[in-house]
Amino acid sequence: MAEYKTSPFAEKLYKIIGLAERVLLAAAIIALLLNRFEKGNGAQLLTLSLGSLAAIYFLRAYKPQSYAEEKPADGDPKFGMFDLVLQTIAPKVGWIGCSVTTLGILFYLQAMKGQEQILLLGGGTLAIVNVMLGIAFLKGNKLVSQLLMRTVPLCLMALYLLSKVFSF
Repeated sequence: MAEYKTSPFAEKLYKIIGLAERVLLAAAIIALLLNRFEKGNGAQLLTLSLGSLAAIYFLRAYKPQSYAEEKPADGDPKFGMFDLVLQTIAPKVGWIGCSVTTLGILFYLQAMKGQEQILLLGGGTLAIVNVMLGIAFLKGNKLVSQLLMRTVPLCLMALYLLSKVFSF
């Protein structure tokens, strides 16, 4: 595959996005603790951090992907249709699914209308992406581990919140 050269601006931007994600996750945890103990303005901090985190996940979908440089042996093609989908489409769908699920969690915490649909859409998308990424990870593709660390917990949180919303 051809190697794509990213601009210096894009490289700096994605480094800042990675740092911003860590800061926003810490802010979301602090906000949840403030809400739990009813101290300060935890709700506003939670809204800001989860909304910004959803935007960060959405921006990550547009990051140029790094491809595995595997040279197939003679008669043993290692780069098939599944690998192509896994390296091009699945990361984009996964990051956008993370964004939608984060917005669904925000809607749930604020008891806004449409929370069930957003959680169902985001969680369902992440479930499908998790199956694909899990198969790839078990086959030895280590490039998917960063995305799996985000999709699995968000999918489980969406499943948990959906079970609370649709309790019978």
